[in-house]
Amino acid sequence: MLSKKLGLDFFIGIPKEKISNIAFLYEDKIEQKTSSEFNAFNNPEHEINFYNKKDWQTAEVPSMNGHGNARSIAKIYDIFVNDLVLKKNILLSKTSIKKCLTESASRIDGSLKLPIRWSDVGLILRGGWLFGKNKESFGHNGWGGSLGFADPVLRIGISYTTNKINPTMKSDQRIISLLKKFYEIF
Repeated sequence: MLSKKLGLDFFIGIPKEKISNIAFLYEDKIEQKTSSEFNAFNNPEHEINFYNKKDWQTAEVPSMNGHGNARSIAKIYDIFVNDLVLKKNILLSKTSIKKCLTESASRIDGSLKLPIRWSDVGLILRGGWLFGKNKESFGHNGWGGSLGFADPVLRIGISYTTNKINPTMKSDQRIISLLKKFYEIF
């Protein structure tokens, strides 16, 4: 409903008529495989071809099955951050935005083994260079190197999507390099 209202190509469980828009995923074989210590991501063990099947692509699994292009993901974060700054209430009310940005935990994440500041609704607050240079930024990374975030200082949404899946749990250097260059020239 939201995708249609805002003209976005983003779905949790993609409609069958849009499956041809999904890029084929493949692993970046250069990167070292995810360590078995990341049990939440390896149980069951990742098998890349599972995620290329229509049954998975059409399943509605909000925690892991968002399909969208970078433009649409960036637009969602752009609207979100401008709701925050300009109080437009296109996506969320002021109360909902406050809840989305309220820190609920700041600790070493048990699955990722990284320090993460989580909000009440599962957004990552200030993810280091993963979300650019401004400490007010918030968003979420996706599996394999994709991510989306909002930068309230610049009042923009930013996204990076890839079909070349980074199988490690460390920050993807492709997006870090792009973000550093973006902030250098912006």
